[in-house]
Amino acid sequence: MKKAIELPIRSSLIGKKEEVVISFNEEVQTFWLDIVEGFKQACRQHDLYHQPVEFPNNKKLFGKKGGTNIPINTLGRWLFGVPGSVGNVQLRPLSKISFQVTWAKGLPDEVADLLRSVTANQVKNHCQFWGDEKYKNTWM
Repeated sequence: MKKAIELPIRSSLIGKKEEVVISFNEEVQTFWLDIVEGFKQACRQHDLYHQPVEFPNNKKLFGKKGGTNIPINTLGRWLFGVPGSVGNVQLRPLSKISFQVTWAKGLPDEVADLLRSVTANQVKNHCQFWGDEKYKNTWM
């Protein structure tokens, strides 16, 4: 089993940040939430998404869906959140061909390694509606 990395309970996107810009080689041809989901799905393919995490003082974190606790026990769940708990990464559109991924500076290297590993082609391949005529002009 992989050794757990220690993360803060909540990171702050106020102050010093790290970021990566992901640029497509064409105008985005889908809607924003499809891009966000495509990015998450691309991250899920990486081993680091499933990296176990722990928190200071052995604190356990949970989200909740339908009365069921959902443990926040992997890097991916901590970054992107689970029902009932927000994540610790921010995505925002920049232009008709790019978006930005932002996270707090000073986190373990695994955070940057995971988020920087995703390519535009991986995101595009995980978008469910890319190229659908209905959504081509809804990006910005």
